[in-house]
Amino acid sequence: MKYLFFYTTITFLSLSTAEAKTTCRPLDVFSDGTNLTDTQRKKTDDLTDMYKEKYYLTHDFHRERLSMMMAYVKQTQSRADVQKTIARTHDDKSKQDENLRMVLFELLTSLSQQQQAQVKINLEKQEQCYGDKRAQQSAKRPKLGEVLYSELQLTPAQRSLINEIYKDRQSITTSKKYGLHHEALVEWYLQDGLSKHTSDWMFAEDIANDKAFRFSQADAMMDLLESFTLEQKQQFVRNVQTILDL
Repeated sequence: MKYLFFYTTITFLSLSTAEAKTTCRPLDVFSDGTNLTDTQRKKTDDLTDMYKEKYYLTHDFHRERLSMMMAYVKQTQSRADVQKTIARTHDDKSKQDENLRMVLFELLTSLSQQQQAQVKINLEKQEQCYGDKRAQQSAKRPKLGEVLYSELQLTPAQRSLINEIYKDRQSITTSKKYGLHHEALVEWYLQDGLSKHTSDWMFAEDIANDKAFRFSQADAMMDLLESFTLEQKQQFVRNVQTILDL
């Protein structure tokens, strides 16, 4: 499977109960009306810091990959160079993601039944609020795919490859409902009392699948870039630079 890797947009929203209804801050689902203990509150503070780290890590991650594709078009990076970057950035992301998941699971397992019931109520409200917020943002945000491929005069074969890449990405991408990371972990724990062993197994499987997809998508993108004419490559470089300047 192949899919694009630079459309991901992560909205980081820090913790604050006072503005929860207007900003839809994801971590507020754990603090609104739950009467957290000092230890639990400390974990939400830790998660807030981790969300910040993840935001900047992901931001740099996608910018680097865009720059990497531009370098590939200019032939200043080889296919092997690209694959090395894919491996390095994936490992960095995975390490940070594992730490975030562990703290999230520790918070979940510390919740009393009463707190869990309140979190479920908060998640229902958050789903509606976050959905509305994403719709508003989508209407305002430039469509990066349109910018990336604008004025390229694509051939039918190139358009077909782009469509295949996009469809494959859609087939493995789970849209966020609440703005949280590891949302399946949260839902399954609250519904079924997910064990630590099962959580670890799920995470390891997700990481392995994600790495395979990232290598596959990079190969597909490089195949597309190699099919470009000189004029298309020059325009593609201008398009990427436009996105990087946004």
